[in-house]
Amino acid sequence: MDHEQQAEEFETLKAIYGDDVTLLLQEGTIEVCIPCREVQPHAVARATCPVDYPSASPPVAEVVAPHLPPELISEAAAQLESLFVPGEIVLFSWIEWLRERHVDWQHWQQQQQEEEEEAAAALAAAVARGHIGNSGSGSEGDASETEEGSGREEASVAGALARRERQEAAAASRGGGDGDLESLMAAVAPRIVSGAPLTERRSTFQAHVCRVTDAREVEAVIAVLLQNNKIRGATHPAIMAYRISTPRPGVYLQDCDDDGEDAAGGRLLHLLQLARAEDVVVVVSRWFGGVLLGPSRFGLISNCARELLVSTGFIAGAGEGGGGGGGGRKKGKGR
Repeated sequence: MDHEQQAEEFETLKAIYGDDVTLLLQEGTIEVCIPCREVQPHAVARATCPVDYPSASPPVAEVVAPHLPPELISEAAAQLESLFVPGEIVLFSWIEWLRERHVDWQHWQQQQQEEEEEAAAALAAAVARGHIGNSGSGSEGDASETEEGSGREEASVAGALARRERQEAAAASRGGGDGDLESLMAAVAPRIVSGAPLTERRSTFQAHVCRVTDAREVEAVIAVLLQNNKIRGATHPAIMAYRISTPRPGVYLQDCDDDGEDAAGGRLLHLLQLARAEDVVVVVSRWFGGVLLGPSRFGLISNCARELLVSTGFIAGAGEGGGGGGGGRKKGKGR
């Protein structure tokens, strides 16, 4: 029965997508070019179906897209497998989800390129003002990092400096803020829980979580944290993501902020989504120590956030390591 359903599904997809589909029926595999073969660059989505698909097991998803960051690809594959429901075919939903996301990714890449160009100019200005020293000699570990990764991290540091200057100017112009925000700050402050600092190669990371029920409370949490001189002085004081439930089942109010750390906020939001956490904001502060960490900084940000979310009860633990999120929807415990 499963074999017949697979063959029928493959043929249906071939009829829908035409020459953009490659079928390997004897291996139970289908490949689809996204958005299509004629468009460059394009991604190739590959699904290999086990013998008990769709009755029991999901297809094994793979996305081949050299033009996209590897972390996006791995996240996409994990998301695809999460869409599977035993007994239901899923390949059409996979393909359409990827077609939509590929457009978003291309827009994201274009935006990142523009931001990096702006940040590079800010870096040059920051170096000229003496805010960033010449760390070109670095340590032996830095030599293994790619020039592209190092350049992005330097640019994010420069962007953070420029952004902090804008934040301080805006705070000065507000002259104390409005009463509504101040009352919200007083309400959320006792609920904020900060984790233990994590230091890696002279960079320090610290996570903070708080139960929230609307976006204004998120703003208040950030404002409370930035009242702390040490946090406000961090290179990236408020890398942030939140996910808030709404009266409509399955609908969430959610958003994130990289705070200059190149897509780090999106990774925190992805963590909340995978763990099905709700009514929580998670913030990670990073103090840059002068040694470039490259892509490993994203794992450190996610891991310290996850450990605090687990310890405060917002998400369930998932064993050792920083793997996919647990399924708990527990309320956080403030203090």
